[in-house]
Amino acid sequence: MRFCVAAIIRKGNKILLVHERRDKPYEKCKGLLSLPAGKVEKGESLEEAVKREVKEETGLSVISSRFVSALFLTTESEDILGLIFECKCKGKANEFCMWLPIEEVFKMKLRFGMKEAIESYLKFKLARS
Repeated sequence: MRFCVAAIIRKGNKILLVHERRDKPYEKCKGLLSLPAGKVEKGESLEEAVKREVKEETGLSVISSRFVSALFLTTESEDILGLIFECKCKGKANEFCMWLPIEEVFKMKLRFGMKEAIESYLKFKLARS
């Protein structure tokens, strides 16, 4: 089983998405939109992983993060436990990022698991309001 983290970064009613631009083995993801996300490296805490992924993919620095949800995904080759964090960040997002209204996000071509991660986050927020 692989552990992954995903960051929900909001600005009002908008959410930050990243254009996938990786080379192999992620070629099938190229051109899709994603939350800042990735696998937890060996010896890394969940908070360290989410900070690293956000920095690598967006250029932003996480100033606070809060675990909000988890989801289980299965691919042909592996099982994935996705851990979703709501993050507050500082800095300027790089040119691979875009802010989209939440209602527009689901109309976009999203990387595997991102729709489920965002839906899980929205259910969490709804339950807390």
